[in-house]
Amino acid sequence: MKTLPLLALAAMIATAAPAFAHEDRMTLSGPEFAQQAAIGNNYEIWSSKLALQRSRDPAVRNLAKHMIADHMQAGKKLQAIVQSENADVRLNALDAEHQRMYDNLKATGANSFNYQYVADQAAAHASTIHLFEIYGKNGDDAALRNFALKTLPTLHHHQEMVQNVSMRPGYSWH
Repeated sequence: MKTLPLLALAAMIATAAPAFAHEDRMTLSGPEFAQQAAIGNNYEIWSSKLALQRSRDPAVRNLAKHMIADHMQAGKKLQAIVQSENADVRLNALDAEHQRMYDNLKATGANSFNYQYVADQAAAHASTIHLFEIYGKNGDDAALRNFALKTLPTLHHHQEMVQNVSMRPGYSWH
């Protein structure tokens, strides 16, 4: 097992949650939360579809399949809430940060793709879990707050899956 990539992965996980640290002290509006949740959800689906195209590693491919299935289901639930509330939220887009992450992953060479995909999943899920925890506690929209709280166990499961892939004995990142 390569220790340098695992240390880098641990650093990415440790630094991901502070991206939303300012939201510990404030609450996003329902539409703002829905927008951020949709962006993260889209990134998970799009990057995982890319992983299915590029990776030959069975564990990475299995992870990607789970990400796609679960995040598509979450996206449908989020869409239903947003539509029922007539909220003005773009559900099929990425923000500049997630677009950059996707473009970087797409440009990653074959020898580093699996590592980068798993590292990106770790960082994305750490940020998303933090966002959902904060909104689940402090959110102003009951339906979205309920969605956040009910989605958290799946997000935690994804985080465990990512960690399991990254920690496999003898795992080679290429």
